[in-house]
Amino acid sequence: MGEKQVELEQLHAVYTEEQGELKELEEHFAVLDQEYSQIMEERRLAREKKEQEERELVLMIRAATRIQALWKGYKVRKMMKSKKGKKGKGKKGKGKKGKK
Repeated sequence: MGEKQVELEQLHAVYTEEQGELKELEEHFAVLDQEYSQIMEERRLAREKKEQEERELVLMIRAATRIQALWKGYKVRKMMKSKKGKKGKGKKGKGKKGKK
C-alpha cells in the first residue's frame, strides 16, 4: 500500500506541475491572441483604406476621361465650324455661268 501512496503522490506532484504550466501557457496564449486580434484589425483597416483609395482613383479616372472627351468634342466642333465657314465664304458668288 505504501508503494501506491508514493506513486499517487508522484502523480499528484506531476499533475500540479502540469497545471501550473497550463496556466502559464494559457496566459501566454491570451497575450498572443490579443496581439493577433490587433494585427488583424490593423490589416483589415489598411485593406479597407486601400480599397477606398482604389475606388476614388477609378472615379477620378472616369471623370478625367469624360472631361477629356468633352473637351476633344468641343475642339473638333469648333474646328469643323471654322472650316465650314471658310469653305462657304470662298465659293460665295461663284456659280456656274451660262447654264440655265
